[in-house]
Amino acid sequence: MIEIDLKDHDDMERFFFGPQTDHDLIYGEIYGSIHKALDEGLDQVQFALISLESGEQLDMVCHSQDYVENLTNCLIYFEKAEAYEKCSAIQRLLKDLA
Repeated sequence: MIEIDLKDHDDMERFFFGPQTDHDLIYGEIYGSIHKALDEGLDQVQFALISLESGEQLDMVCHSQDYVENLTNCLIYFEKAEAYEKCSAIQRLLKDLA
């Protein structure tokens, strides 16, 4: 799970969507979290915990009805990154969900 302290919501948006976003980390964590959820039969899984300076904490959760969509997004990213072993692993999970 990604655990990170950020200043505010703008920082959070930059972390996930900014020009220097670590997509390997984010998509890798989403994939790993869903894989764990499927192994453990979970209906949802937390993949990130964001703590803001204001004291607010944000749990980033993926629900089972979103597993296929999120895995598909991971697959698209890892195909572009030419991480073919990760693509194969994601495709196996998608097949299991079909």
